[in-house]
Amino acid sequence: MDRKILYIFFGVLVSLSSCNKKDLDLEIVETACRDFFLSNPSYAYGTDSSCGSTSFDKTVNVTYNYEGDDECLFAARTSPKFYDIDGNELTDVSVESAEYLTSDGASTVSSGTATYNYCYHTTTASESALNYIQLDFHTENEQGNKSNEIGMRVNVPGALVKVPSSFDQEITIKNDTFSVFVFDDAAEDGDIISINVNQNWEIENKTILNEGETIQIVVQPLQTNFIMFYAVNQGSSGPNTLAGIINDGVGEQAFNVNLNTGETAYFKIILDTTP
Repeated sequence: MDRKILYIFFGVLVSLSSCNKKDLDLEIVETACRDFFLSNPSYAYGTDSSCGSTSFDKTVNVTYNYEGDDECLFAARTSPKFYDIDGNELTDVSVESAEYLTSDGASTVSSGTATYNYCYHTTTASESALNYIQLDFHTENEQGNKSNEIGMRVNVPGALVKVPSSFDQEITIKNDTFSVFVFDDAAEDGDIISINVNQNWEIENKTILNEGETIQIVVQPLQTNFIMFYAVNQGSSGPNTLAGIINDGVGEQAFNVNLNTGETAYFKIILDTTP
């Protein structure tokens, strides 16, 4: 090939290469923990020597299900608050840490379930006043991308709920045994509730769905019967949209309450057995 022609051909290649050159910017985002999903929180009181051995040192075993990469559990975050029976926050209760690593010796991870021991320490005053703990927790990655947040109401053993002097609603029933069908009547966004009937917890930390769930209730004659609905959280978008149908075998009565996190609705149940 003629040297002049070769020089021209090489020049054309260089020109084309420079025309096609572009800057390429890449943004790498870690999404594993952002897509991590927590569900079905539950708790049980237990013993753990690492929490202390006095009557003021308490252990709560917290369990929840998860979907996603196990490594996201190493970034678990929780924000505990402590309350008396009136819903007033107690500030003289100390905790081990606001962060819990499920890889430590007291914790277990197995088949999509994580359990860890949660320690808190009371004083003489808060020991007698403490009624329940509100736990809200999530995971997040190094970029700060958070998983969904779920809530849990941890009831202190033996503690009672306060019966109000007035009720949000009165329901008259004809039989002492009846059913309550509870469901989320809006978009399913992780609303969690607890239900107390006459000082008994019938449901604790239950995620309500559109398909609903039925619980059976037994009340007593010659006393004030009540149902307390407690909003453990309000899902990914507030409020907590709880709806229900009470069926006493004679008829049905529907109700609907919208609650913010920590709010309650009290229903007075009137038993009328007259024909």
